Amino acid sequence: MDLFEIGELIRTERKALGLTQEALAKKVGVSRRTVSQLELGQVSDLGIRKVMALLGALGLELQATPIRVKRPTLDELQKERAAEKQAELERLSGRKMRV
Repeated sequence: MDLFEIGELIRTERKALGLTQEALAKKVGVSRRTVSQLELGQVSDLGIRKVMALLGALGLELQATPIRVKRPTLDELQKERAAEKQAELERLSGRKMRV
């Protein structure tokens, strides 16, 4: 998860809790501009303490998980999806189909 994804998560949770950017900023001790920039993915580095404080104020926590060795490309995802659809069609029709 990168800062852009964290920002999206913070925005979603903040809105779900009915908080304004200003209210969240005051709760954590950062500027409203900092919250706004983070939510928009326009901050390159915020510092772990501020990120943890923002997440904590929203009832969220940061967890470390192993990184996938390689993220699939769009082409790989499309091929995988096409293969899944093909398998489903074959299962439903009861025979092999050629594409």
